[in-house]
Amino acid sequence: MTDTPLRPLVIRAVVIGVTMALLDVPLRTAAAPLGVVHYEFAWTAETATRMIDSWADVRPFAWGSLLVDYASMWAYASLLAGLARHALAPDAARIAGGAAWAAAGLDAVENAGLIAMFARGATSGWALTAGVAASIKFVLLVAVIVAIVWGFTTRRRRDA
Repeated sequence: MTDTPLRPLVIRAVVIGVTMALLDVPLRTAAAPLGVVHYEFAWTAETATRMIDSWADVRPFAWGSLLVDYASMWAYASLLAGLARHALAPDAARIAGGAAWAAAGLDAVENAGLIAMFARGATSGWALTAGVAASIKFVLLVAVIVAIVWGFTTRRRRDA
């Protein structure tokens, strides 16, 4: 366990998360029912192009979402690493924290692809890169969250 204050990490993650959710609302179209999340998993240039075209009237929201996502990466990685330090033994916390930051790194790669396609037109290479990076990112994030929940659950049993 550590003395890392979680409150500022939680507040930052919530504020950025709410901002991203609000930016994403107009991006939910027939071509991208889940907004930017659908775009992350376009997988092909054709699908990505349909999504980008469906955002023609809301381009500033798409740009905002893609740019705020960089702050989101920092927010969720630091929050998850902090939670891991509170929930897990030191070695496990280092692994979970590292995985959270690795997920953020993959998110940055994915986001670079999404921005490149949005700015210059979709390509198969960027669509595939974004999809692979997003897939690995989400697997890592789920693993980290499961470890944290497990850590808090077993710690409570030990402390009882």
